[in-house]
Amino acid sequence: MTTFNLNSPGTLPAYWDASATLPFQQVEIPSPLHSPTRWLSPTERATVKISAPTPDEVRPGFSILHEAAVRLSTFQTRGILPYASGHWVADALQRVFWSSHPGRHARRGWSLLAVLDESELGVEIWISGETLDPAGPFRRMRLRARIAELETAPFRRPR
Repeated sequence: MTTFNLNSPGTLPAYWDASATLPFQQVEIPSPLHSPTRWLSPTERATVKISAPTPDEVRPGFSILHEAAVRLSTFQTRGILPYASGHWVADALQRVFWSSHPGRHARRGWSLLAVLDESELGVEIWISGETLDPAGPFRRMRLRARIAELETAPFRRPR
């Protein structure tokens, strides 16, 4: 029988033990009503690719962003993240941090993913952004770059 030392470096209990002694960091996540992620097109949502560092590479911290980064790194380590849809990841994060009905819109989860992509925790979220030219190809870009475009767009689509 194999036994594991749960407090060895690189494990989740070791990460949580190290983070528990740090001060709580308040993070502002935009309300789903005010988040630009609600203007993402279905194609942009469907083409999300997320990469996360390994759990031992995530900088220790005590905030919702650090917890989300560790959860994504666990998905990455278990081989789930490369095959997971953006909606599934957003829904999984929303169910952890807020009450929600599974399979719904996951708007808070999308807001969290956008803030996580802007953070410096090693999580990268890539999408295929809509074209500027109707006949042109989709643009591979970071979610944070697309959010910046949507925030400054003169016309915002209602959802």
